Amino acid sequence: MVASFVGLQAEVDTLVLPSSLREIGEYAFTGSRIRCVVLNEGLGTVGKYAFSQMDSLRSISIPSTVVEIDSFTFAHSALESVFLGDNVEMIMAFAFYMCGLREVDLPKTCRVVETYAFEFIRISRISFPEVDAVVAGFAHNLLEPIDVPSNVVELESRAFGWSPLKEVVLREGLKGIGPNAFASSVEGGAVENVATFASVDFPNSLESIGNDAFTCNMNLKRVRFGDALRKNGDYAIGKTGLCELFVPKTVEKYWLRCFCGSRVVV
Repeated sequence: MVASFVGLQAEVDTLVLPSSLREIGEYAFTGSRIRCVVLNEGLGTVGKYAFSQMDSLRSISIPSTVVEIDSFTFAHSALESVFLGDNVEMIMAFAFYMCGLREVDLPKTCRVVETYAFEFIRISRISFPEVDAVVAGFAHNLLEPIDVPSNVVELESRAFGWSPLKEVVLREGLKGIGPNAFASSVEGGAVENVATFASVDFPNSLESIGNDAFTCNMNLKRVRFGDALRKNGDYAIGKTGLCELFVPKTVEKYWLRCFCGSRVVV
């Protein structure tokens, strides 16, 4: 197990890890000055904070033998390029929080992306996995169009909130949208990240929308609900510019404050 390079101050251009390595411990390279790390096939475990706070780190490739990216693994690093391997199934909370990535290609096998996993970066493009997936953790980025494919079954808390979204497409297959998934405001002073999308068509597969899911989207004017919707959280579409709403007869209940702050015509 590697666990002994914390705060390495010598400049290292490329570090190639041995083929026999099976585990990298927590905080193994935290704060070290390494530009590129080559992880070996056969590596199974990478501990929390293993590559965090690395100001020189620019690229890394995750081998196919790693199936989980742990919490804070690359947080607060300068990482610009990552290949996430062919078999990663889970990316934990804060895994890439506040790093230097601009694009993310989620592995085809990825089933879970947790809250805060890719937050506060400057990502402008995402490619989604091909298996049924639960996705969160891309808030506070530079995403403009977002097209959620049919295999994404849940968008959890803070999925794409506080990003300058111009278009939101939700495909059939999506069942739930979590709290603040598409929220917009000037949180953190990021005025340029206010969303401008004007309409949302919810798929017929959608069953629930969480609290504040679309709150403070003042440019949102029109919403069409699908046939399966059963639950709306408080302020789910509150404080918006909503003026046109299409409600199916199958809807059983709206929470009291779902549209609070929005002026709608049903």
